[in-house]
Amino acid sequence: MKERWQLLTFIPSILLILAVGLAKVLFQAPLYNLIEDVAAIADIHPLSGLLSNVGVLLWCATATICFFAAGVLRQTKNYKAIHFCLASACLSTYLLIDDFFLLHDKLFPIYMGIPENIVLMLVVIAVILYLFWFRRTILRSQYGFMLIAVGFLGISVGVDTILKPWFFFLGEWRSLLEDGAKLIGITSWFCYYTNTAYQFVLEKSRVT
Repeated sequence: MKERWQLLTFIPSILLILAVGLAKVLFQAPLYNLIEDVAAIADIHPLSGLLSNVGVLLWCATATICFFAAGVLRQTKNYKAIHFCLASACLSTYLLIDDFFLLHDKLFPIYMGIPENIVLMLVVIAVILYLFWFRRTILRSQYGFMLIAVGFLGISVGVDTILKPWFFFLGEWRSLLEDGAKLIGITSWFCYYTNTAYQFVLEKSRVT
């Protein structure tokens, strides 16, 4: 039975490969652009986008840890912890996809006609609702890293939107301020959920 479930993990990869082939047939999309690394396609330095790539890896690690913790806790009756881990995993997954595929920066505003500020506002609302819904769980945890994460991610969003004209004089350093704050926020996000998931699993092991 477990082997069958493990085989299901190949389905997304197979579907993605088929989607790439379909894009080639229907839209004449160059396979090279859909398969190779961005740095190779653009012929730029391999370390281009370093901070962004590290942030994406941390989003991915956070989502994976939360999904794993939810799976481990499935046999317990701690539904609050399970729901918290699942919701955290889904939120982190969206933030991962948004960051990796430039959803609010490029994809939505340029290709779908949805303004960047609208997308960011919806994300902020979703995060606020998430924090409100799970406030008791968060307050019972060691939420110091969460406060740091929300603070620095808020700074990053602020520099990118509201405060952008005020930091124009910084030139390229504004990007370092924005993305540096973002990376610190993501790192804190990762630390919080790693520690919280560990505590949930540790409590589960003590019970069993």
